[in-house]
Amino acid sequence: MKGLPSIELLESTHTFPCHYTYKVFGPHGDELITSVRNAAEQVAGLPSYVQHSYRQSSGGVHGCVTLEVYMQTAHQVQALYVELGSLSVVRMLM
Repeated sequence: MKGLPSIELLESTHTFPCHYTYKVFGPHGDELITSVRNAAEQVAGLPSYVQHSYRQSSGGVHGCVTLEVYMQTAHQVQALYVELGSLSVVRMLM
């Protein structure tokens, strides 16, 4: 995946385990929220490790899910970037 943070960068800027934040953009609707949350729970291992919030764009067409996920390792962080990037509803990922 293009733009994937390296293990070295993640480990130099974070002390694992820690909370890691992702911003996921796509079309407004429940499908975006459900798909993103399911992917995060699958990678993180426990639903309790995943918190999310959602904002709809002012035009009502797009949405943004902010994920805060408790990650054990930098490899998990990378794995979730890959998983989220493979979802058809995801338009942009930060």
